Amino acid sequence: MLYVDNLCELVHLIIENNQGGTYYPQQEVYIETSKIVRDIAKAVNNQMWQTKIFNPFLRLFSKDFFFIQKAFGSITYDMNISNHFDGKYRVVGYEESIARIANAHMKV
Repeated sequence: MLYVDNLCELVHLIIENNQGGTYYPQQEVYIETSKIVRDIAKAVNNQMWQTKIFNPFLRLFSKDFFFIQKAFGSITYDMNISNHFDGKYRVVGYEESIARIANAHMKV
């Protein structure tokens, strides 16, 4: 996961430093999709129900459909290759990003 303001900051640093190459930006910690959804729901005062009843089907079909594995699996890449500009592009932490998403939701 990568919050959009952090992506913008990375692009800014790349341009400012006249850098090229391949980048693998991500937040400072690994975060499960279900946790992100749960935290956003909590931040906007919505009740969210989660069930594990579909897990066997997701496991079964994840072998055939990569997007299921990507959305619900644990596909990650090493945090060490994400330390571009010594991590200075990470201007917004996870908790703050959730708060900003919730704030934007409340304005809609």
